[in-house]
Amino acid sequence: MHPDIVQWGEPDNVEELQDNSWLIYPNPTDGQVTIEVDAQNQYAVEVRNTKGQLIVPKTTLIELRNEFLIEQKGLHFVHLYLNGKLVGVKKIFTE
Repeated sequence: MHPDIVQWGEPDNVEELQDNSWLIYPNPTDGQVTIEVDAQNQYAVEVRNTKGQLIVPKTTLIELRNEFLIEQKGLHFVHLYLNGKLVGVKKIFTE
């Protein structure tokens, strides 16, 4: 595959985390987003747009409830990492 081509779909290397063990709200949002995780672990998140461009760099979640600002409008993918491994991806729409 060409290095400039982004392939979307289900990532092959995602270690599945139960979908209800982390929440993103409100969705759709005006840009202010809350991410909640079920336990105090080594979670981190990053946000990418539909072109794969990094919108919010990888950030460690300090609390069970964390707030972020996504300034770019449109569809985004929130990637959740646990101990450095990708464990989940959710969509969020910014109006």
